[in-house]
Amino acid sequence: MKRIITKIVLLLVGFFLPLISSAQDEYFERGILNAYSMPQGLSHYGVTSLLEDQNGLLWVGTFDGLNSYDGFEFKTFRNIKNLNSNRIRSLFQDEYNNIWIGTDHGVSIYNYTTQKFESIYLSQTKKGVKIGPIVRQISKYKGYILCTTEEEGLLFFDPKTYKLKNNITLSESTIAYKTEPLDKHNLLVATSKGLYIVNYPNRTKTRVNGANIDKYIDLVKYNEHRYYSIANNGIVILDHNKGDITLNHILNRQKFQTIHVDSSKNIWLGHKELGLYKTNKEELDQKTKKDILEKEAYPIYRVSTMSSNDKGDFWVGSFRKGLYHLPTKKYNFKYSNLKTNNQSGEWSNHVLNLQKWTDTNVLINVHFRGILNFNTETNSIEPLPPHIKNLAGKANTLLLMDDKGGQFVKLQGKTSRNFYYSKALNKWVPLISKLDPSFANAKMRGVMLDKFGYHWVACSEGLYRLRLTKYGKIEDIQFMDQHQGFSSKSIKEVRCIYEDPKYNYIWIGTKRDGLIRINNNPKRTLKNMRKSQFVHDPDNKYSISSNYVACIQRLDNGELWIGTEEGGICLVENSQLACVFKSFMEKDGLDNNIVKSILPDKEKRLWITTNKGLNAFDLTSRKFRNYTISDGVPISPFEPSATILKNDELIFAGGNGLLYFDPSQIQEEDQMPNLLLGDFKLFNKKVNVLDTLDDHVILPKALNETEKIDLNYDQNIFSLEVISLHYSDKKGNLIRYRMLPQEQEWVTTPSEIKVASFNGLPPGKYTFEAAVSNSKKAWSPSKTIEITIHPPIWKTTVAYILYFVLFVTILFVVIRFILKMNKIEHDLQIEQMDKERIDELNKTRTRMFMNIAHEFRTPLTLISGPLQVLIKIFESNNDAYKHLSLIESQSKKMFQLVNQVQDFQKAEQSLLKLKMTSFEFTSLISEVKKGFNQLAEHTERKFVVNGDANQLFVVADRQKLEIVLNNLLNNAFKFTKSGDTITLNYGVENDKLVFSVSDTGVGIKAKDLPYVFERYYQSEDVNTATVGSGIGLAFSKRIVELHYGTIGVESKVKEGTQFNVILPVEISLEDTFNEERLQEILNMESDDEKQRILPKGIELPESLKDDSLKELNVYYVEDNDDLRDFVHSSLSEYFNVKSFVNGRQCKEAVENEWPDLIISDILMPELNGLELCKGIKADIRTSHIPVILLTSRSSVDDQVSGFESGADAYISKPFDLKQLIATAQMLLKNRRQLRERFRIDFPVEVEKKNNNKSERVFMEKLYALMEKHLDDEELDINIFIKELHLNRTHFYQKVKTITNHTPYELLKLYRLKKAAEMLVNEKLTVSEVYLRTGFKSRTHFSRMFKEHYGITPGKYGKEQAVEVEETA
Repeated sequence: MKRIITKIVLLLVGFFLPLISSAQDEYFERGILNAYSMPQGLSHYGVTSLLEDQNGLLWVGTFDGLNSYDGFEFKTFRNIKNLNSNRIRSLFQDEYNNIWIGTDHGVSIYNYTTQKFESIYLSQTKKGVKIGPIVRQISKYKGYILCTTEEEGLLFFDPKTYKLKNNITLSESTIAYKTEPLDKHNLLVATSKGLYIVNYPNRTKTRVNGANIDKYIDLVKYNEHRYYSIANNGIVILDHNKGDITLNHILNRQKFQTIHVDSSKNIWLGHKELGLYKTNKEELDQKTKKDILEKEAYPIYRVSTMSSNDKGDFWVGSFRKGLYHLPTKKYNFKYSNLKTNNQSGEWSNHVLNLQKWTDTNVLINVHFRGILNFNTETNSIEPLPPHIKNLAGKANTLLLMDDKGGQFVKLQGKTSRNFYYSKALNKWVPLISKLDPSFANAKMRGVMLDKFGYHWVACSEGLYRLRLTKYGKIEDIQFMDQHQGFSSKSIKEVRCIYEDPKYNYIWIGTKRDGLIRINNNPKRTLKNMRKSQFVHDPDNKYSISSNYVACIQRLDNGELWIGTEEGGICLVENSQLACVFKSFMEKDGLDNNIVKSILPDKEKRLWITTNKGLNAFDLTSRKFRNYTISDGVPISPFEPSATILKNDELIFAGGNGLLYFDPSQIQEEDQMPNLLLGDFKLFNKKVNVLDTLDDHVILPKALNETEKIDLNYDQNIFSLEVISLHYSDKKGNLIRYRMLPQEQEWVTTPSEIKVASFNGLPPGKYTFEAAVSNSKKAWSPSKTIEITIHPPIWKTTVAYILYFVLFVTILFVVIRFILKMNKIEHDLQIEQMDKERIDELNKTRTRMFMNIAHEFRTPLTLISGPLQVLIKIFESNNDAYKHLSLIESQSKKMFQLVNQVQDFQKAEQSLLKLKMTSFEFTSLISEVKKGFNQLAEHTERKFVVNGDANQLFVVADRQKLEIVLNNLLNNAFKFTKSGDTITLNYGVENDKLVFSVSDTGVGIKAKDLPYVFERYYQSEDVNTATVGSGIGLAFSKRIVELHYGTIGVESKVKEGTQFNVILPVEISLEDTFNEERLQEILNMESDDEKQRILPKGIELPESLKDDSLKELNVYYVEDNDDLRDFVHSSLSEYFNVKSFVNGRQCKEAVENEWPDLIISDILMPELNGLELCKGIKADIRTSHIPVILLTSRSSVDDQVSGFESGADAYISKPFDLKQLIATAQMLLKNRRQLRERFRIDFPVEVEKKNNNKSERVFMEKLYALMEKHLDDEELDINIFIKELHLNRTHFYQKVKTITNHTPYELLKLYRLKKAAEMLVNEKLTVSEVYLRTGFKSRTHFSRMFKEHYGITPGKYGKEQAVEVEETA
């Protein structure tokens, strides 16, 4: 018998399985069922238990692991420590939110706070082998956790300590499946051997009467008096009343696996094979043993467990197919996939267009199926109306209807043909018109009949307006595909036509050309009607959002709305004038910007279909509600066709069928999903509860229960998981979060993007806020977590205090240092000021000495010149000669002192240079001795010289060493008294020249010794009457150091002083000169002295006397009257001299008459000599005049300055008249020779060694002008004057001075010279030459040529040619 029953069951399964599979496909297509299995992340196909915890998170027990599901992903727990077994049997959450897990090997607990597992109860063998028990159910009873097990009966645990407090065993080999509390002391237990009542206080077990030893595998409590149990066959109803239990067996012909009662008291029965049934108490009360449940609610295979909540979520587990989600909330959306009962295989349900036929029927155009008649009441396809039957099955047929029921058909073949159904003729009439034959083949997309009886037809080619008779004849037809003033050249692809019920407008929607408004005036043609076009302008936010207008709708409240593709929907404000468009798009909550159709309802909503789904737009709140497949809307995408049926029912065409519904029946309530904070990740790595990182615990408990997180400064890259627990495909559910105070604005994302990431947050205190929304965009309360990112130790408060203390300390030290430095700087400034004052004083002294020295030079020159004359006159008078000689020697000494002052200044500026020569040092000592012998005699001091008698030749600067000796001896004489001895010692020691000057004078105090070589130093104890300038010793020290020697001083007060000089110079002690040479030198010195002291007069050698120069004019400029008179009288013997007091007078004289030579002093009032010279040389008119400069400054730099100013010669004061006269004669002779060169040989190449550059430049310019105008026989000499920027007089004078020719003579000579060159070099004829050289006639040219060369031009050319040939 059992075999027969088994075969019957297998046959039934084989028969019904295909039906179940087909039914499941339909349920999945409609979105009613959502299946989750191993491909979606579930650990196993076999689901055994379900639990929704306090946060709304779903826990799923399977035969191979525990899973948690948040609506987006599964997290699996397998092979976890303290999870007794991967085969999960039951789940329960206690009052402490811990999850009790019943397995095949006892009980484990998942601590929700720590997210750790703990093993509570496990039976093992002595060898540690797990042997159970299998825990079938976990529930709560009398404050205990009750675990119903297969082998060990009922186990009671303390929920706080997890300790086993009691257990009640059943009979051996009895398996307990489910337990429900019956009353205060009794439990009802379903077992493998019947139903038992267990008395907890007495621990007794009693089998329920009537519940025989049959297997009872499930048990559920309906209310206090009703229980349902699943028996091996059918269902048992248990009614409990006052301790009595009555049983009623029903549905014995069906086998069920599990039973569940939801919050609405619906009873759900899971069949072992065939699916899930939904029933209720009333229906079951009517059933008997022989009855069966007719139709399953959902075709789910082998239901194992069920779970539901108040939000409408219903979860079903299957032993073989995983997990199912059943949204039980009813939205009343109706759907048809357009499949007929007799249709097999694949079929098309792509609805292209629909037209309202009756209050219940619509005619639809289905892709590849043609026209169908769909009944919305029966949800079935019915036969077509008789006059349309012949169109059945024609795939390329489009049916259009106007507002009055007029029918148009477009038959698409090789060419399109359009027809109109004439009710009067009861047939289809072709739409052909001679007025516009093209309309017969136009591609129609929509038809509208206006209130004036005109049909407006939207076509791909443009817009038509036509009037039809009742017989279908076209009386009038007009076409518009362009309009003057539109931004588009042509209007094509018209998509929709709408007659405005409020204003007399026709609105036209196009694919590319925006929205067009036409003033509908029947008295005007379509072309002449007033039109306005509205197109998208990116720069105008009030323009239409897209140029593709798909639908237009005027509402009862007067608002005009349009739907666009890619621009969402737009509210058209001010529609009768210049329209203003306000757009609503995805950013505002619309699920997709490609809008297909818009229909209003009476609930102040717009129903909008898009490429993605269905939207309800609340006209009051301006908010969207998105409907997707989870809401019972399986169509996506929709098509641009919709209409309103009877009772305001809306119907929309879609790519996979039809959707229709009554908007008033659509529930707008949308549950707010739970907000759950999931994983916390640090550096993209999950942080588990109680994990230790860097010696501190980040999460002491689960993130969802955490109120504060402490992180180190280097743990600032983290993420938090924000989960919206809505378990649906609603794309409108959002999450938002922000991190205060870092982010003030919310970050809003779809709920599937559930990770909030933060990167590189600086140390500080933050508040993380998160919230979730439902599909209506209402937001849940925010959940917050305080996050503190601690700074590094060097940025802590203590560190900053230390920094502050350190800063204050450093600031104190710095301020103190600055004050100290300021004091030092102040002292240095005072010292510097003293030093600068002293330096300025020294500079003043130096300038004073220099000025005095300069002023001394001129008087000394005047003394020296007449002195020579006097010595010559009184050479026979011995007394006079003696005194005059003394004057001469002292004047020489004064010259030396003046030069010393100037040399000292050079030494101060490091400009003093030595003139190293080889000289005999002994003779220098002798000369110095002579100078001081008379001084010693007159002052009654003893002057002694000790040294070698041999000749001593050294390589040094003789003049500078003489200054050192004179300074040391002068100093000795200055600080000694009558009777004191002054000694000069010299000699050679260690190949070095050594000399010293010692005296027996007053001596120098020890405190003054270090400063004796400083310039201008004067001891406070020295008698001011004997004090000198203070530069002698300093200058001497500088000279010695320039010789790389040393100078020192030793002194004792009242005993004397000694200066020692050591010079490492080259020394020769050989007897270089014989006695005859020595005597010759002594004789020459004697003759020279006689010439200096006793001259007979100023006589020049005969070679210097040139009478030809006496007529030349010489200008002499000198501000000193005596010197000017003396030099003037001396020069007048040789030149024609004119004197001037200063440079200004001389320059004014030059303007009137040019001299042949200018001699000028440099230092003069008004205009000095350098300025005079520069002015003379800078003027092209006077640049040829030679200039001699006289000055008291004899340095090389001073001479260079004079030459830079253009001076031809430079003579230092005091000067010898012979030198001055000789220099003047040389310059005048050179000038004369230059004139001869320019006269005799021209044009000349200017030589680089010619001293007067300005004259060379002047002559080069003049010759260039002559060459330029060589052939100009009408040449005017004024051209040269203009080009050279001279006046006529100056030009003639300058040319005459340089060349000794007038400009005309020079031009004639230049042309003759060029003519001679042309005759010889170019072998030109005389006629050619005179024309090319600017002569007016050949006769004149020949005469001039013969006068200059002494031969005619023709003969000159022939003779010169013969000479050239002979030379060659």
